[in-house]
Amino acid sequence: ALGVALVLAPVAVRNQAVGGVFALTTSGAGTNLFGGNTLENPYGVATEFPWVRGVPDHEATDWRVEAERRSGRELDAGETSRFWTRELFASMRAQPAAHARVLWNKFRLTLGAYEVADNRFLPWEARFVRVLRAPLPGWGVTGALGVAGMLVWVVSRRRADAATRAAGDRLAVLFVLYLGTIVLTVTSMRARLPLLVAVAPFAGWYAARVVDAARSGGSRAARLGGLLAAGSVAAVLVHAPVFDAGQRARDLAERDHNLAVELLATGEVTEAAALAATLRADFPNSARLVVLDAAARAEMVFAELERGAPRTAGHQEALRACLRDLRAVFDDADVAPRERARAAGVAARIQEGLGQTARAERQLRRAREFAPADADLLATHARLLTLRLAAEAPGADDAADLRAAVDAVLADLARYGDPQGVAADLNAARR
Repeated sequence: ALGVALVLAPVAVRNQAVGGVFALTTSGAGTNLFGGNTLENPYGVATEFPWVRGVPDHEATDWRVEAERRSGRELDAGETSRFWTRELFASMRAQPAAHARVLWNKFRLTLGAYEVADNRFLPWEARFVRVLRAPLPGWGVTGALGVAGMLVWVVSRRRADAATRAAGDRLAVLFVLYLGTIVLTVTSMRARLPLLVAVAPFAGWYAARVVDAARSGGSRAARLGGLLAAGSVAAVLVHAPVFDAGQRARDLAERDHNLAVELLATGEVTEAAALAATLRADFPNSARLVVLDAAARAEMVFAELERGAPRTAGHQEALRACLRDLRAVFDDADVAPRERARAAGVAARIQEGLGQTARAERQLRRAREFAPADADLLATHARLLTLRLAAEAPGADDAADLRAAVDAVLADLARYGDPQGVAADLNAARR
């Protein structure tokens, strides 16, 4: 108890100091419970919900903003966690059988051979890390042998000596408890990794018993048969597919999408555009990849212009083609709000490049409806409003709309912070 207190107490004190909320580790319990058990996520894997951007900079804020939208009031971190916990329990009371299926799916995935992707996915990383392409034994081997060992242990533990029985029981309890934490929250390859600590000794113990029984000849044929029966049950449990055959391709594409975004952010536009075009060709109905492809194509045009190329009608048409693709995304009511907001943000970037400042500013409003607290979007919005105020002489109706937009952005800067120092410029332009 003292050891646990020494680990957790400093974290809890810091949480109270910087967040105003008493939390032993994080205030994300409610979002993890909801995210891993909602019926919108039938397999309980790490996923992006329509109202959340799966980026650490934004996730907590997006969960809070959506909770505030649903509850109709402002919430702190602890209240946000409790809100999502209540949402989950209400759904579980209403549809217990459906939620039981989610838990069963997570149980099978956690024990299954497929390496469920999160922010890590070994098959994708193997493209870049040579050693990962070696035929190393993964969970499909170690997990199957370990589960078989546990099955045999349950049956034979009474015949073990006291020290062996105590050691095996501790490992088994550790396995069950940690497995429970995964099944109750979100499953992934990364979350499952610590289970190897408990399962590997059982795997080695089981393999040794099989070898010993096989060497003993006919006198232990029945024992060998029992061991192989346990191995067969474990093999079915671990290797029976849960996902369809296309899941690996989708998981690889998700990592390629993230790589393309990073390439764009670091100015490697040509590589990003090539990767985005390939992904869109492979998944033509994905709104996320349409947005990525349009953003990459637009950045290719901007990069060419920044290198000093004269602006031509071809450049203009290329940017307008990107806008047409984006318009189809943010006008589609079936597309997740997150993707419509991304499309609006990219469209604003393109329209600013076309000299359409007013249209760009209005697109930023659409993007910020989804993410009002996003510091980068807020700063860009303030900058575009500053440009509008400096360049336009709007009519009475437009002037009223513009004043309202300026006041709203200034209020948001006061509420969410102004790390880029844009409020002073916007106030000066308003005056």
